[in-house]
Amino acid sequence: MKHLLAFFECTLLTVACLKIGRPSGKNDYELLVSEAPLNTSGHVISEAVGAKSACSGSGCLLNATLRSSSKLVWFYGCSLDYDAVKIACENAGAPISLLNDQRIQRGIHCFFDGLTVAFSFHPGATPPPYFHYFDPDPLADAMPQDIFRNGLQHIQWTFGKRPDAIIVDSSLWDLANWWTNTGSPGQHWDVPHAKINNWCHATVPEFLEFVHETSPSSHIAFRSPAPVQKSGWEGFLCRGPEVMSEMYSCLLKSVDGVNHELYGKYGMIDYMKAALDKHKVLGGALKDWFRDEIHPGRELALAYMGVALAWAKGLAI
Repeated sequence: MKHLLAFFECTLLTVACLKIGRPSGKNDYELLVSEAPLNTSGHVISEAVGAKSACSGSGCLLNATLRSSSKLVWFYGCSLDYDAVKIACENAGAPISLLNDQRIQRGIHCFFDGLTVAFSFHPGATPPPYFHYFDPDPLADAMPQDIFRNGLQHIQWTFGKRPDAIIVDSSLWDLANWWTNTGSPGQHWDVPHAKINNWCHATVPEFLEFVHETSPSSHIAFRSPAPVQKSGWEGFLCRGPEVMSEMYSCLLKSVDGVNHELYGKYGMIDYMKAALDKHKVLGGALKDWFRDEIHPGRELALAYMGVALAWAKGLAI
């Protein structure tokens, strides 16, 4: 009876999601892919220096300066990180440029407060097949390590150096991956305890070690899962809050109590704590501070970026 009630609850949520906040005429892939982002003046952001297309105007002069004079912080994650970087750039009044990559969530970067802040997308550290939104990507069958090498090469090509700091996320897309590889079992899906345990104790530390070995001059941090809202949009989100909570709790057990490093060697950028602490100040329902079921809104995203950039600024480069 308990499972049956859960099924009906998630089914009702699915219907609600289909009716609310889904523009007509767009499929799931089109909804996930951001339209061309706008800068704070409402203009489409420019291509990055290093793109094959011609570059002209003040944006190129700015980007040329960024290559050699600032600390480069690379957010390597998902749309939550894209949102946070974009919001932080806009909040600082910093012009945003595209990285000219071809991921489903195109990379962006900007410069403010002595930092070049860049974002690029990857579909999680769990091996393929990935969640189906990644299917159109040319690297849809590639291993996570190959996708990272590709991204790192693009960053180095764009900025003329490797990142001084890399903040890695691998959580929401891993959850979607597990759901996909379980046969996309609709809305009725049990919390995958074994997969969470493997992700926490093998997938994440092994991937972070690979990132460190591939870019040894970079400081590495891992971004914790962020809170999500219960939703019937795609089956894996029916148990989203429970799964994210268990993933987060497992990670915390691997954070050193003295130096606060994850697995004793990596920074831990705690999006969950930053968002929940900010919510205590803001008040109201947590969902009121989200822009949809998955993505924290401006205030929560800025709280996360405050923690992340404070970590990056404190690094000795």
